[in-house]
Amino acid sequence: ILFALTVLLAISAASAGFACCAPSQWEGEAIGVYIDRKKNDTDAFFEYISYDIANERIRVDFYERVYHEHELRKVEKTFIEKFDSPSGQYRLYTIDKKTNVCTWAPQNTPLKAMCVGDDFSGKYDFTIGGELESTVYRFEHDHFRDDIVVTRKTCIPINGFQMEHHGRERLFDFKIDYFNVVLGIRNPNIFDTPSNCNR
Repeated sequence: ILFALTVLLAISAASAGFACCAPSQWEGEAIGVYIDRKKNDTDAFFEYISYDIANERIRVDFYERVYHEHELRKVEKTFIEKFDSPSGQYRLYTIDKKTNVCTWAPQNTPLKAMCVGDDFSGKYDFTIGGELESTVYRFEHDHFRDDIVVTRKTCIPINGFQMEHHGRERLFDFKIDYFNVVLGIRNPNIFDTPSNCNR
């Protein structure tokens, strides 16, 4: 579900090193679409992201619209992943905005930085809008092709997409666009979790 968390991490997972990593603290918004062909679903989503790897935490306010066979299902949740000092655990908190119910689950590994792996198959520099120097990193693995676009100097995410290919057939799977990205965390209290959160 946490597309913003995984779009860069999935690509860098098999890599021993990184081409670049996003700034340690930033906030921004993202929109995207995901197609699940097994379920015949099309998911459109919006996220507000507060990313703070410096303090091992991230918050994603997630709004999803799932279209399945002419039916619409809405999902509105807040996800907060962080280190819980009293328990010594890394936890993922899920807050359902409709029911106001909060649950948490332990995480086996610490939160990873959003990085682009150095095992890319292609790298292309270009300029957006005549001024923003950007780089697209291309990854080819199995039957998938992933493209990640970041700012050239600071590695701030701009967009990413995944295509599945079988011979000459290419199928669109996933796309995400980031915008209104600002450095820093304006309100650190947004990482606070409800006291009544249950496992």
